[in-house]
Amino acid sequence: MSIPNKTDAFGQLENKVRDIGHPQYPFLSKTYSPMSRVPAADYSDFIKVQLKRGDEKSILMLMRNIIEANPGVGLGVGADKYSGYSWTDGLVKEVNGIDFNKYIQYSDTSACWDIKSLWILACKDGGGREFWITEKGNVNSIFATAMAGYNHMLTSEFPKLVQSANSFIREMRKDDIPYWQEYPLFKEIEKQELSSPLNQTRTRFLNLSIGARVVLCSAIRKVSGNLTDCSTYSQRNIGINADQVADELYSSGLMKGARETLAIPEPQMEFITKAQMTEFCTIHNVEVKKFWNKDKIYKTIQQTSAQLAHDLVKDLPKIHEVFKFEVVPKCKDELNALPVFTEKLFPIYQVLCFVNFKLKKSDRQGTDLIT
Repeated sequence: MSIPNKTDAFGQLENKVRDIGHPQYPFLSKTYSPMSRVPAADYSDFIKVQLKRGDEKSILMLMRNIIEANPGVGLGVGADKYSGYSWTDGLVKEVNGIDFNKYIQYSDTSACWDIKSLWILACKDGGGREFWITEKGNVNSIFATAMAGYNHMLTSEFPKLVQSANSFIREMRKDDIPYWQEYPLFKEIEKQELSSPLNQTRTRFLNLSIGARVVLCSAIRKVSGNLTDCSTYSQRNIGINADQVADELYSSGLMKGARETLAIPEPQMEFITKAQMTEFCTIHNVEVKKFWNKDKIYKTIQQTSAQLAHDLVKDLPKIHEVFKFEVVPKCKDELNALPVFTEKLFPIYQVLCFVNFKLKKSDRQGTDLIT
């Protein structure tokens, strides 16, 4: 479908991200390559608001901008990103039409908007949702974390999703790919209620933006430190950045802290691989061990030569601020229970990916379950 005119909501978002995004692709991060489709910000709350308003058009425009630099199969007819057809259009419409209450009845009606917005963002990488089950640190972990403030009542329809997931795994095993041969089937998940451990802190947690909830849960595992150290690439890959939600978390009553400007900016070491560092050491005769992590290798280079350390990281993006934090003591007991609850929700959100899934090939019989 063509989208001839920008909506007011989309125009306002465009103006908001222009200063923080990539110069050519403003909706994308200026830190990562535009080909990676990493958003400049967390757009989940924008999507959530537009879903509530029935403004699907603004969401379609946003998703076209996110994939613009790397459209894959891309746009259909038309000379620009707002004409013709984009494969993201169909994914947005499909997710928007899902009735999640058929499988999970949440304690708050806002929950369905939350998960829909996250699913739509995760669709930017293409492929079927069934492949979201393949890594423990993947988007399902983010979904479980963001939704951990809600009570979940699994309906009698939910076990059917487990059957679909296991049918998919069995089908993939037919190709003799070692990964799928070793991938366990899901245990049976019956109709049940999963209650959030949050009581006194629940309202404050759910009032946070979706991205802030995710960063908070990562921070809980560390109790205190630098908030940006709690952020993972999986989170940034859908636009969740710790530095962008720090002030929101500081004012939430759940976390206290402050920004600190670094006198000497620090390199972002995620943008260099261990293999690259090891090769650099070999070239410059710096002795390191194969089992050392990047931090130890870098410190060894610094101890050997400050100039070599500078040469190694001079072209890397720099960290100019740190965001010190500490979980508010009176909130610790409830918040400390969140990681365990998110682990319990993790397989729920893995299986939920199989909503609307249809196996195209015949299924192989089997009854193995995870023990």
